[in-house]
Amino acid sequence: MNPRTDEIGITLLELLIAIALSSIILVALISSFTDVSRTQTAQAQVIDMQQNLRAGFYLMGREFRMAGYKGPHPTPASKAGISIAKIDTFTFTALATDDGIDNDADGDTDESGELTTIAYSHYDGDGDGKKETLGRRVDGGSRSAVAENIQAIEFYYETISGGITSRSTAPVATKGIRAVDITMLAQTKREDPDFVNAESYPTESKASWGPYNDGRRRRLGHSYINFRNL
Repeated sequence: MNPRTDEIGITLLELLIAIALSSIILVALISSFTDVSRTQTAQAQVIDMQQNLRAGFYLMGREFRMAGYKGPHPTPASKAGISIAKIDTFTFTALATDDGIDNDADGDTDESGELTTIAYSHYDGDGDGKKETLGRRVDGGSRSAVAENIQAIEFYYETISGGITSRSTAPVATKGIRAVDITMLAQTKREDPDFVNAESYPTESKASWGPYNDGRRRRLGHSYINFRNL
């Protein structure tokens, strides 16, 4: 029998060419998908980092302005004010006679002149030996996290004494503090293998953080808070 020359089919060479082209297209699609996935992951981490930074500034701003609050009719006996002012720790008291809490643990709730003590600090929240969490503690209770992945924080205090204004991260006396300039540096939770951060970040006290030379993206934020009750 003689083979027919008009039969429809493909040769081995044509099959190999089709497989090669399909492989090239598949690799290109996988590469594109991987790039998009990495970009989305990086953007999600940046958004989370910025939200942490905003949350920290918002809560500190709202509560710091209550430092020294003595109520609508303050009495000379009230001792509300700032008790600890360090570069990464700030503790203050304010009148709390209507919060339904026994703030001084003496058995009486909302008694006259009762003060609440609120402390903010930068601490090691996961036990890895690095301070990366902004925490809040109320009346000596357990500390809770306000913002995570905070690389560094600086409280730069403005003090008035004898009519002279000075600024320091470690004021000698807390009584003259009238404002604080907060610098906070947030970082992404994970490193990006395709990114290198070699930036330096200046603070209000003229200090500089970094460069860290790693794969974490960072955002620097500032907030000036005036203690209106002092």
